[in-house]
Amino acid sequence: MMIIYSLFVFTLISLSLTDAEIIRFQSTPLVIQPVLSKHLTLRCSVQDGSSVRRSFGSIFQEMIAPNTTAAYERANTTSHLNVTHVTADHVTTKPPITEADVAHVTSIIINKVNRVTNSVDKVADVTPFEAASAGSHFLGLVSVEGNSERSPKQGEKAYLQVKWDYPDYDQAGEYSCEIFGLDSNNLPVSLESALLISSKPATMSDLINYISIQQKVIDNLKAQNIQKGTSNCNTNGYSNQITFSNSFKTPPLVFTTFSDINTGYYTQQSVHWNVTITTVTETYFNYSCIASPTSFIFDWVAIDN
Repeated sequence: MMIIYSLFVFTLISLSLTDAEIIRFQSTPLVIQPVLSKHLTLRCSVQDGSSVRRSFGSIFQEMIAPNTTAAYERANTTSHLNVTHVTADHVTTKPPITEADVAHVTSIIINKVNRVTNSVDKVADVTPFEAASAGSHFLGLVSVEGNSERSPKQGEKAYLQVKWDYPDYDQAGEYSCEIFGLDSNNLPVSLESALLISSKPATMSDLINYISIQQKVIDNLKAQNIQKGTSNCNTNGYSNQITFSNSFKTPPLVFTTFSDINTGYYTQQSVHWNVTITTVTETYFNYSCIASPTSFIFDWVAIDN
């Protein structure tokens, strides 16, 4: 019994001391429902090994009382999928390399397997020398962000993210992420992971519920009090008042935007303008403006708050 316990402690200590960087390739959601799914987001990142190390106590606590969220993530991880490599002659797969010593990231690439053409299409990539951008087959279809040297998220050393709005069946399929870099000895190293995005049709019940929700949104917008207008600013610093055609239940949100300007004889001078909302009530709003050296026209809109 003592030997087993010693081995257990040694294993935990070994786990807690690993500094290897880890690849994390995630999809939100994993299953697409055309019409109902508003977005599909793929994010591939390099996790700092030191930030994911767990102490002896936390590992032991998880073993005797598993964390539901952590268990869910493990159950839904896709790092076990083989990474697909497509050549002109055949498709091959190999086990992914999910952790390694990565001191510097030189590129992150997200690919999609094209089973029709028996090839791999680049979805997006990022390097230290080029900003994150979409591949030629995905230009105008996805929004891309990423950085190979830093990340806004704690624990990430680098990341690449792609996002589709209202994805359909074409976005389903096998995706892979490859991360290339240099280790602490300046030797080349890489990480790989893959995931499978599936799709399923919406049921009649799903569609009815979706239509019902959308109809409520439309009805709320129709019932909303929205008023707009145009005003001329030809005084400096004086308070002006605009009265609403219909009173609001509560003071609304008022927005202004520049519309036009009368330059007159001042085409060679700098023009300064500003509108400041000073008071908003249910029946009117006051504003002051600056027009130098001439007057301008601005648009305003008031919306139920």
